[in-house]
Amino acid sequence: MTDRVTLHIYSPAWGLPSFDRACLEMLTLCRINGFSIDVKESNNPFRTPEGRLPALYFGREGSPLTGFREVRSRLETLNFNSDYNLEEKQINERGLIENYVETALKPALEYLFWINPEVHGHVVRPLYSSKIPFPFGSYYLPKYHKEAIDYISVLYNVHHDDLEHGDSSVQTRANFKAQECLDFLTHRLAEKEFIFGKSPSSLDALVYSYLAPIAKIPLDSHPLGVYMKEKIVKISLSLWIGSLRITIMKSNPTCNEKKKLGDDYARDEFKRHATADPTQTRIFMDEWTKYAMDLSKQLGIKGPKTSKPVGSQMSPNQIDSLSVEQIAQLYELYQETIKPKVASESS
Repeated sequence: MTDRVTLHIYSPAWGLPSFDRACLEMLTLCRINGFSIDVKESNNPFRTPEGRLPALYFGREGSPLTGFREVRSRLETLNFNSDYNLEEKQINERGLIENYVETALKPALEYLFWINPEVHGHVVRPLYSSKIPFPFGSYYLPKYHKEAIDYISVLYNVHHDDLEHGDSSVQTRANFKAQECLDFLTHRLAEKEFIFGKSPSSLDALVYSYLAPIAKIPLDSHPLGVYMKEKIVKISLSLWIGSLRITIMKSNPTCNEKKKLGDDYARDEFKRHATADPTQTRIFMDEWTKYAMDLSKQLGIKGPKTSKPVGSQMSPNQIDSLSVEQIAQLYELYQETIKPKVASESS
């Protein structure tokens, strides 16, 4: 394949590669597959099949691909398949979890972004308006608002007029299902780097695209975000989001130095010292501990002096304050602290 592939998306915002959930989903899918694309922050859904971004153009092909599953299938035919190592049982499980996540989180996110008066009126709509070229915003934004109302009204059997200015009872119902899903994901990711183990799959891309906007939208409080940040987002979810962000960044050639200083470096060092001279291993671990303690001082946390894994008491805001290198190193430290003790270590 010699023709360039171009992905048209909405611009970065809120510390995310794109503020639009679907754009974030497709960008992440391409990145974790190592699929080379030119990213164009066009912010313009005009001429796309459904009047929405993202749109993935393959060379001179006229019509772009816009759906998550159709892009995944196309990448698989090109031998870019992040799910190649999944067993048949895991493939079936992937489909079930995808459907569950979309069914549970999409209504809450649609309501939050396109119906909730405060969020839609003061955050989401102004952001899209500032990005979509004139005069297309005047057409597409009312269209997205109406489509969200149509979707929620059918799903919850509510009249359109009741949703025009928000309906707190509908929001409560949608958030309840979303919170159950967030509980499930937190439990699933409690001791794993990614949903199916040590490597990200296409399911991670889908889940990330729902979780990241909920966690990052700049609001003082909204019910789903409060629940996510204060009650269930601990090391498993916040560091998982951070590590996936690193995975996305690694595909960018300009990030080689960060990659070297980050999780790959740490992993190689731990492997090397596993068979090294015990004296050298102790020196290495001492230096690692000093780093963790320095990091803990910055964040006002006791860190390795507590009985909990390093970093487990950090909030998402504290995680966000770290550099890419720090997140990667902290993640490796956390993984080491949850590993079972081998007989030689405990004797």
